[in-house]
Amino acid sequence: MGRRRRRRKIVVKVKKRIPEVFECPHCGRRTVKVDIERKGEVKAIVKCGSCGIHFETPVPSIFKPVDAYHKFVDAYYEGRIELPEVKGEVAEEIQEELKGELIKGSEEHKEEVSS
Repeated sequence: MGRRRRRRKIVVKVKKRIPEVFECPHCGRRTVKVDIERKGEVKAIVKCGSCGIHFETPVPSIFKPVDAYHKFVDAYYEGRIELPEVKGEVAEEIQEELKGELIKGSEEHKEEVSS
């Protein structure tokens, strides 16, 4: 005589969701919000809450916020976005972070060259 057959646990696959808040390419914080205005001409407005970088562009009506964000990142790295003048504590924090990244990068480069 055999045992009863065990039931398998049902494995639920978690669906990956597209984020609503993105990382800023300028300051590195997760404070970029994308709004798509669909009144009249469809345009995307991308803003960073910490450094104040701002980008507006016309987009096709099928674009999602993630598509507009990637268009913003491409424009940033191509140099088509004017960077705002950052004042106060945020500017100091950004400068310190950038200096730290430059120092780390130069140390890693020295290690690679010496190897």
